[in-house]
Amino acid sequence: VVDSIPAGTILVPDSVTINGIPQPGTNPASGISLGTLAPSERATITFQVRVVNIPASGEIRNQGSATFNYQPDPNLPSVTKTETTPETTAPIQTVVISPTKTANLTFAEIGDIVTYTVTFTNQGTIPATGVTITDSLPPGTTFVTNSVTVNNI
Repeated sequence: VVDSIPAGTILVPDSVTINGIPQPGTNPASGISLGTLAPSERATITFQVRVVNIPASGEIRNQGSATFNYQPDPNLPSVTKTETTPETTAPIQTVVISPTKTANLTFAEIGDIVTYTVTFTNQGTIPATGVTITDSLPPGTTFVTNSVTVNNI
């Protein structure tokens, strides 16, 4: 059995178990030998990984495989086969701030007051804390004192 460690993670040392029995020093990416499985016999392998960075996809994907031999006819050579596990996907909780900015005027003339509306939306899965917003003024403009509102307040 080979089960690669997902991108953005590292194997938690000594976390591998087979049927609940710890397997110290075992790494599923290097392969785990299960020996012979009798008909209807089951082997369950578990392991843990620690998320160390966020893959570009924003999720951890994992897939493994088992290679085995069997002999359907004792008069014929054994057959080697590989079965692949279904892929599992675990989204990583992230903060994704999406800013938008609009102006109330399409064209401005000298003396016009332009109202900019800046919206920041957290499209992530966890709260963003300590958010500070900085918005530079365009050249040729001045800030109108007491003109800032947050959530219309």
